[in-house]
Amino acid sequence: MTRILLVDDEPLVLLALSRLLRNRGFEVLTANDGSEALETLAREAIDIVLSDVCMPHMDGPRLLEAMRERRPPIECPVIMLTGYGDSSDQSLRDLGAVAVVGKPVASGELLTVLERCLSAHGPK
Repeated sequence: MTRILLVDDEPLVLLALSRLLRNRGFEVLTANDGSEALETLAREAIDIVLSDVCMPHMDGPRLLEAMRERRPPIECPVIMLTGYGDSSDQSLRDLGAVAVVGKPVASGELLTVLERCLSAHGPK
């Protein structure tokens, strides 16, 4: 079963996306910010990280940087969720995001992006 770490500071977003992904057969773990996500990544095998861009304490871009800075680096595809539109897409990809999905999230688009990510990177 594919394990997804869902990172967002909005409880309703975590609840809605968790429900959607679990109903599609994914195992979902959640974190409220990048710091909590790093703690989870240090102790759990995760196949894909799905993270919001804007969060307090440690945002999505800083999470991507921290994953790369770890020794050894945390090797896991990251899909970013953003409400900022196309202007931030390239900078997020430059940091290592494999895809960027706009918010509010359309369930069909998210599932398509996840399928593409799994095809390209496969579960661990």
